Order: sequence, then C-alpha cells, then structure tokens
Amino acid sequence: MLTSTQTTLLILILLNTIFWFVTYARMVHYVRTNGGKVTLFSFNLMFPVISEYRKLYSEEIAPGTDLFRMWPISISVHVLMIVWLMLTFIQSEPPVPY
Repeated sequence: MLTSTQTTLLILILLNTIFWFVTYARMVHYVRTNGGKVTLFSFNLMFPVISEYRKLYSEEIAPGTDLFRMWPISISVHVLMIVWLMLTFIQSEPPVPY
C-alpha cells in the first residue's frame, strides 16, 4: 500500500517525465528546422542534439524559452524525486501482522 507522500511523488515523477520528453522533443524539432539531421528516438545521440541546440540557440535570438536550461533542471528534479521516493520506501514501516 502506498502512502499519500509516495503517491504524490509518483504522480510528480510521471508529470516530470512527460515534461522532460516534451522539452526534448521541442529541442529536436528546433534543431531539425534549423538544418540539423537528428531523430527523436535516438537517445544515444541525446547529448550531441543538446550541444547543437545550444549552439544554434546562442547564435540567434530565438523567441520563446531557452529549452537548454529547462531540460537539465528537469532531469535534476526528476532524480531528486526518485531518490526521495526511494527514501520513503526505506523509511516506511512494515505492515503489522495480525
């Protein structure tokens, strides 16, 4: 049985995963529209996409938000929430046998 804290953390981790994927997809789209040849699901090429996005974004004044800064923050928050969730499982009391 999950506690309310664990349930909340699972929901937040799911929402953060969706945000991470949408941010990454927007960066891939931005690189593609500016002449880069990348695919969305090649995660082994994730970091070259990020560096190319950063280079393209810094060369021109692009409208909107800087996804390069949001993406690592999203990953950091994601890792922190997963660690927090694991700690809640470790600290939770075992069920009392009847």
